[in-house]
Amino acid sequence: MSCGRYQILVHHALHMKAKIATIQRMRSVAVKSLLNPSPHSSFAVALAATALFATSLALAQATTPPPATETPTATPPTTTDPPTAPTPPPVFDVPLAVNGARVYVIVDRFSEFGGTVVSQTPLELVLKEPSGRMRTILKARIFEVVPLLDEPKRTRVEVEFRDGRRQVGLLLDDGFESLTIEIGGISTTYKRELIMRTLAIPTDEELYQRAKESIEPDQYSARLSLCSWLYERKMYEECHAELLSLLEATDNFEAKQLLKEVKAQLVVIANAAARLDDDDATSEDDAETPESKGPRDRAAEQLKGRILTADEVNLIRVYEMDLEHPPKVEVDDSLIRTIFEKYATDALVPSSSEARAAWFTKEPIEVVKLLFALKARELYPRIDVQTEPSSLNVFRTKIHNAWLINNCATSRCHGGVDAGRFILHTRDWKSVRVRYTNLLVLERTTLDGRPLIDFDEPSMSLLYQMALPRTEARLPHPTVRGWEPVFTPGRRALAEDFLLWARDMRMPRPVYPIEYEPPRLRETKAVGSGGNDR
Repeated sequence: MSCGRYQILVHHALHMKAKIATIQRMRSVAVKSLLNPSPHSSFAVALAATALFATSLALAQATTPPPATETPTATPPTTTDPPTAPTPPPVFDVPLAVNGARVYVIVDRFSEFGGTVVSQTPLELVLKEPSGRMRTILKARIFEVVPLLDEPKRTRVEVEFRDGRRQVGLLLDDGFESLTIEIGGISTTYKRELIMRTLAIPTDEELYQRAKESIEPDQYSARLSLCSWLYERKMYEECHAELLSLLEATDNFEAKQLLKEVKAQLVVIANAAARLDDDDATSEDDAETPESKGPRDRAAEQLKGRILTADEVNLIRVYEMDLEHPPKVEVDDSLIRTIFEKYATDALVPSSSEARAAWFTKEPIEVVKLLFALKARELYPRIDVQTEPSSLNVFRTKIHNAWLINNCATSRCHGGVDAGRFILHTRDWKSVRVRYTNLLVLERTTLDGRPLIDFDEPSMSLLYQMALPRTEARLPHPTVRGWEPVFTPGRRALAEDFLLWARDMRMPRPVYPIEYEPPRLRETKAVGSGGNDR
């Protein structure tokens, strides 16, 4: 029986194969007839339609299996399963949408909005929009919920755009309507509709500290890789210290070669800094009798007086340090010993020899924090601030170099003999000593009892008001020939940068212990006489 059934199946397979070949020939003829009909024969179209119908019918017959010749065995009766309960709707988990968090909700390409999470259930999300309106959204409708960052200002972030691009910068504001980051010292604002998400990423210094803590002392290969990473990011001083520590434990040829390159880079940096100091000193000497200048320029230089020294620049950096985001500092062991000697009875200073010995291995910024807590101002000059504090960096990039020198300190304005009661230094204006001198001039100068920079109410600063168009200023600039407003409608970002900088400066304002008198004016009054809080 089984053999006969096998022969039937083989015969049917051969018969079906022949039918399929015929079908394919018929289909090709039909398709050709449809694609290339005779221009004078409508019969071709009818023939093609008939061929296609026959093709479909033959295909259906060919694929129909032959009837079974054997009686199918009886199957046991199936039992009816009990009815199952209806499947509950899926719970939509909104990531990071905790109550009180600022989020931006994308429903679809037509609807998206931002707000603060008020409450939520497994099915719904309740937001409070910036206008105060409450909005309830079904979570099943939401495409994505993007958390907004409330990180400290100037946190390093990576921005992911909706077109796939990525950009790294310093976060200034992650708002409901727009995102503002700083890239290469330039503030850039993007509309929220262009942004997918913003992620805080660690700085190179933070990555270095994490790697340093995770690598064991006997992992020499990993330590060498860390040194190479530091060298690639031009962190030469950190790389130098790591290489010296590595070579104390092992005689590694690659580490020796890398150390030579690092030392060469440090020499180049030191020589460049020395040349800069020499140029500053030369500029100060030449300012007294510059032969290349005319009588009016020489008179202007004499009015301006001296510029700050390198030690005074360092002292200003000390007073402007932000301990939450400190610059790079260095202190020597003799300063720590002096603290223990002069403040031995203070409760903040350890008394045991073991605790004191531990201070010599602490990070330099910890010693600085102790000095600030002790208010040991006579020792502040011994703190070496090697990089610029963030507020002073903003003054350099967003104010002094961006518009103050080009617009206010020209020879026709406040940089020459026609400066009136407010004079700025312009010779070698890129020098750090000249820049900090101008900062001190701005801070210690008042006109008619009003400060040039009002840190309590930045928008009422004379420097801000007199840079506005006269029609917008409450204290407009006097009418003088050649004056033009700085904060024009197309340059509003400059005005916003000034206000942000003035608000971010340390408050209450410290009084730098620097003897400096701005150019002699009809009325001069120091600002910030409230005393130091450090």
